[in-house]
Amino acid sequence: MEGMERTIERIKKLMALAMSDPDTPEAKSAALKAAELLAKYELDMADLTEENKNDVLEEQFKNYDPNNGNWEKMFLSVLMNVFDIHVVVDKTNRNEVLYRLFGKKQDLVLCVYFFKMVRRIAIKRAEVEYKTKAMRNSFQCGLIDAIGHRFFEMKEKRQEHRTEMTTALAVCNREDVMAHVNSVFPKLRKGKVQQPKIKTEAEAKAFHNGRKVGKEIPLNTPLEGEYERARGIA
Repeated sequence: MEGMERTIERIKKLMALAMSDPDTPEAKSAALKAAELLAKYELDMADLTEENKNDVLEEQFKNYDPNNGNWEKMFLSVLMNVFDIHVVVDKTNRNEVLYRLFGKKQDLVLCVYFFKMVRRIAIKRAEVEYKTKAMRNSFQCGLIDAIGHRFFEMKEKRQEHRTEMTTALAVCNREDVMAHVNSVFPKLRKGKVQQPKIKTEAEAKAFHNGRKVGKEIPLNTPLEGEYERARGIA
């Protein structure tokens, strides 16, 4: 990780030069080089500060429908495999289902954004197009199935461009997150997400309709969003 630390120090110096006198050619050149390095090593401005740099943070979400949360779990499983986060499905004293997401700041920001955005679309579209829970669930599972495939394609492309340093950083993040989760839940049990059960031809059509919608949803990554703004998305 020493190579990554040297890279971060170099970016800091370039940023300091860029801000010292922004109108000079030297400052503009330094800003462009800093941006290039940030993109090359998949770093974020938050990585340049010590604040929360290595902290494992947590976000919580209540299950939307206590009697039917399979599609939500499907999507959380996708996020857990694509980003360096871990998801714990916890039950409260009131028997409510609580999704607890653990991860480093940058990964958690993206997962919060995607989870809220996709869940909002899945709920609203299903309620508009279908009247029964079974049909809505089929539609939502199809939507998540399509989005999941798109996320895994994005992951493969990202891995093709990974460098030795960014790979080492990802491995370090996963290890830190799991160590934190195991300290919070020493008796944590692994679970599997059930596959959607399509029982009728109408449900199959709803599933395929959901897949069609899932293929069209824009997945623009909020790279420039602040942490608090990402948390505030309804």
